[in-house]
Amino acid sequence: MEFFQVTGTAPAKDFRDLFAHGWYDAQEGIDAPCLVRPGPFIPRITMPSGSDLVVTDRMKGAMEAAGLGDLLFREVYKYHIPELHWEQWDKNQDVPESEWPDQEVEPWLLSLPHSPSASAELGTLWDIQLPFGASAQPTEEVKPRKYKLLIDPLTWTGSHFCTVGNPSGSPKHARWVVVSTTGREWIEEHARDWFEFEPCVIKP
Repeated sequence: MEFFQVTGTAPAKDFRDLFAHGWYDAQEGIDAPCLVRPGPFIPRITMPSGSDLVVTDRMKGAMEAAGLGDLLFREVYKYHIPELHWEQWDKNQDVPESEWPDQEVEPWLLSLPHSPSASAELGTLWDIQLPFGASAQPTEEVKPRKYKLLIDPLTWTGSHFCTVGNPSGSPKHARWVVVSTTGREWIEEHARDWFEFEPCVIKP
């Protein structure tokens, strides 16, 4: 059995990964994940805020039919969805100067008007309620704030999409999104361009 730490990305290595995946922005009085991202385009699987997996309505149905385990889903509240056709930009070229944000990307996107039509075209979106899947410890830091993970396979619960961690470890209470080989193959089949996978080390 192999395990892989999951990271959301985009074909162009600039701020377009934030457009591809968006982020959650908690709002008082709304008991649901509040998503900020551009529309109407969205990959079938995304990773807002770097710690959650979100799927389209059609992808939710496909996952439920595929026998990937007892997955639980929670509907996402589409809090702020500006219309922005960033997916049409040439991934091999710099972002068009006319489209380049004149400030940090997050406040810039929030400054654009919410588009009810772009939000509607996204369809219903679902947050996968990732279960705790195995005990793990960070070892070396391979990138800023990204660690090589050491996983204890004897603690694996059988979840192909899960979080791993150790509440008493360092950093304390950290959780990382991890998939099995089956989970990786599923993501690569449906959203290959939007994710990277770092192999985990298996504890002997």
